[in-house]
Amino acid sequence: MVAGKWILDSLNTPCCVPRLAVVSYVRPRSRGRITTPGVGKTCAKIQNVFRPLTKTQLTQRVRLQKGCLIQQESGTEIVERGVAVYTLADPRDVREVRYVGQTCAPQRRYTQHINAARLWLPDELPWWYKAPPGLRPLHEWLRELHRDDYRLPVMLINMWLPAVAAARQMERALIEQYLQGNAALLNVELEVQQRQRAKPRKSSANRKSKGAAA
Repeated sequence: MVAGKWILDSLNTPCCVPRLAVVSYVRPRSRGRITTPGVGKTCAKIQNVFRPLTKTQLTQRVRLQKGCLIQQESGTEIVERGVAVYTLADPRDVREVRYVGQTCAPQRRYTQHINAARLWLPDELPWWYKAPPGLRPLHEWLRELHRDDYRLPVMLINMWLPAVAAARQMERALIEQYLQGNAALLNVELEVQQRQRAKPRKSSANRKSKGAAA
């Protein structure tokens, strides 16, 4: 076994730069000469392996970079004790919306999305991890985004509304609007709507005939 250790060096990069860490190999000084065939190739392979950030690192990153990760739509007025209607998107193109939601606490809701996707777990998920069926597509997208250069989604707050009922109504309206624009949404409501549309509808003639027979 070659003497040495792996060190994860955090870089002091700007908040909007997705690359946060690099892996380097450090060998301690030794009196004798150590020769290990192929160790350079092995190190190069290990450097290319994706190593997810830990839960602590993710929490710190969200806290330090919330100004970049959680943004307000220009001209949006914050309503005190109101409900925010938001979207999640790839930071490279925030107009390509993948999720629509509503919340009273945007920062807490953003952290819930990150924690629910278990981004700190390896690519091969353990047997005990089972995502809710409706949220599985969203979690898979978040993990794929994080695997691509440690990116995290951008939460864009579209508007603030004074009541939960109004926010839910606006959420459904935005979902319909993005679906009409062929957006690849990952909302649970989308699957429910698709199942409802797939159910065969009874014609009015059949209903009248059943009513007459009764």
